[in-house]
Amino acid sequence: MILGLMRHGRAESVGGDERRLTSEGVREVEAVARMLPFKPVVVYTSPLRRAVETAEIVARIHGVEVRVEEGLRPGVFSVEVFNRLAGDRVLMVGHNPSISRVASFLTRSVVDLGTGWVAVLEGDAGSWRLVSLVRP
Repeated sequence: MILGLMRHGRAESVGGDERRLTSEGVREVEAVARMLPFKPVVVYTSPLRRAVETAEIVARIHGVEVRVEEGLRPGVFSVEVFNRLAGDRVLMVGHNPSISRVASFLTRSVVDLGTGWVAVLEGDAGSWRLVSLVRP
């Protein structure tokens, strides 16, 4: 199984949960979406605007569905949520620090995702390895 954990793109510095992606953030997410080493079958996203916008860009490029998932909210995303959503060629869009912490825990390595980056993981429920980091 191969899947991705993506941190939302670069966003405005003010606005709380409603912060939008910057024009640079949009360009970076578009570039990363085109570089993904797999075509997602679904993109799960946090309900926060910057994550939804990120997910919509990836979904548009790959022609797939976006599903909003409360479990991807900042501070909520966990290994349990990951295990519930995990599937072959699934992409999950969330926030730091939880998206990086989950990736680090699953791969037993240090994964620190920058804005718009994707950690590509391969494996199954008991064993995950970091295949690549896709970044703008």
